[in-house]
Amino acid sequence: FQRAWKSGGFSLTSVSMYARALRTIYRRGIKAGYADGSLYPFGKEDYTPPNERRTNIPLHPDEMQRLIEAEPDCPNQRMARDYLILSYWCNGANMADILLWKWKNMQGDTITFKRKKTQLTNEADQKEIIVYLDDDIRAIIDRQGNHLRGAEDYIFPIMNRLHDPKYEGTPMGERMRNLIKNHTRKVNTFIQELAKSIGIESHITTYKARYSFANDLRNN
Repeated sequence: FQRAWKSGGFSLTSVSMYARALRTIYRRGIKAGYADGSLYPFGKEDYTPPNERRTNIPLHPDEMQRLIEAEPDCPNQRMARDYLILSYWCNGANMADILLWKWKNMQGDTITFKRKKTQLTNEADQKEIIVYLDDDIRAIIDRQGNHLRGAEDYIFPIMNRLHDPKYEGTPMGERMRNLIKNHTRKVNTFIQELAKSIGIESHITTYKARYSFANDLRNN
């Protein structure tokens, strides 16, 4: 399982997250009588999900401000910058959270959502995140948002491709993962390009923006 996922381009952190989700599902299956407990593959003597420790280095506040004020050289750089600062401004939302927002999540001056990584936990353990939509966030949604505006349509158009004929035969969950992974990679590529063009030498990623939000929240 772990070798297959890593060879598919997933980070050790992603492998750990999905392995823990699978472990939870299997335990619930055993409890409900749908799975054979004697075949349970997890445990100290069997498979234990990896626990990757990251060295988290946030963006310097000056670096984030320079990125916000930068003038992108091309549409892809503007797109990448918009998603990066949206992650930062929206309580450190990750790319999966943002790409899965639907118009129904927007009510008046707020957007409400649950983090994707907690959606396999018990309902009682899921915390709703509420973000105030100021003029800057609305401007990003206007620039990057979906032209489809039904309540069940996604706010951003990346997920419009879920029903692309090229994905025929691919499970819906795998389609979502691939679209999120590919878009995140694209954002990271072009935000790094923009950062270098304005003299920022740090390696900039969407994860770093999310961690910077948490770090700034803790220090203020």
